[in-house]
Amino acid sequence: MPDIAFVADGFNLYHSVTDASKDLTNQAYQALLATGSLGLMLPVGTRWLDMNSLFASYRANIASGVAFKPGFHTQSVYYFSALAHHMERSSPGTVNRHLSYIQCLEATGVVPKLARFKSKFIRCDLCSGRLERHEEKETDVLVALQLIKLALDQKNPVKAIALVSGDTDYAPALRLVREMNPSVFLACLFPYKRKNRELARLVDFSIDIPPAAYVAHQFADPFTLQDGTQIAKPANW
Repeated sequence: MPDIAFVADGFNLYHSVTDASKDLTNQAYQALLATGSLGLMLPVGTRWLDMNSLFASYRANIASGVAFKPGFHTQSVYYFSALAHHMERSSPGTVNRHLSYIQCLEATGVVPKLARFKSKFIRCDLCSGRLERHEEKETDVLVALQLIKLALDQKNPVKAIALVSGDTDYAPALRLVREMNPSVFLACLFPYKRKNRELARLVDFSIDIPPAAYVAHQFADPFTLQDGTQIAKPANW
């Protein structure tokens, strides 16, 4: 088992990466506006994120707080998400783009674990009609179970577990991990704009991921798989 396991909440991270792209693009626009040299302003791409590379860049930070020498050299990454089939009507190709991205993640050693979306109908207060909405189901539970599984795996113990999320719903799981395995080092990597003080109090180490880190850890475009297949970055990613 690797020294450290990263458990990434894909939706929490996705919304953070999207926020980072908007904010960085706006900053670049304001900088150009100040110089009076406005030209074609393209979005700052952050969504073609190489998670394995990004998380590896934080290994030394996490290892510095653990009484294990010499530091951490290996890692495993678990990525939790779901395929948004319901988005195909408004944004054709959504699922295929996501699947292509997952291929890139898998090629770098990331282990994807996919949940699902479930439809539900709600009453419209304005027209009294029924509106269909979709909710992501199971991801939070799967993330929590993965944290507990890693903490209790005595045959293949890890030195540290790092949760990549700022969602308070994971607080009970972190408390249980602490109770069941006090020796494991717990960390939180808070995605940009997702810092959570409650989670920070429950772990041994936490750090905020700045938007510049997303930009610094992007897949090559195109990304080449081991069999030679090339996957191009989707437009505006």
